[in-house]
Amino acid sequence: MWAPNALTLGTNAFGDSYPGRDQIDVLGLDGYNWGEAPGHHWQSATDLFVPSLETLRALDATHPILLTEVGCADGLTAQDKASWIRDFFSIVENQSRVEGFVWFQMDKERDWRFNSTTASTAAFRAGVAGW
Repeated sequence: MWAPNALTLGTNAFGDSYPGRDQIDVLGLDGYNWGEAPGHHWQSATDLFVPSLETLRALDATHPILLTEVGCADGLTAQDKASWIRDFFSIVENQSRVEGFVWFQMDKERDWRFNSTTASTAAFRAGVAGW
């Protein structure tokens, strides 16, 4: 598996480090919405993942894609993270070749857990049930 970080403002493109189709079996992608933390800003799941998924598919037209690390910090309101999670599941359902994801379920640096609020827990459960 080859799994770069999602492209964000201030990061370098990852295409030059792609090892080639014959060197991997699965494409991966790591992406975190750090929220309003020093040096970061709130990013929608669409803004965080879609450009990078398009880049991955342009680099490799055949291998499956897994979102290998996903997390979202709490927002200013409980609904912010819940909305982000709903947006995330829309991506998982509608972006071609995305076959799965791994949620980073830790309260570390930020509270990444999908169940940090009642609203985010409900959004996650609905997303999994609908997928």
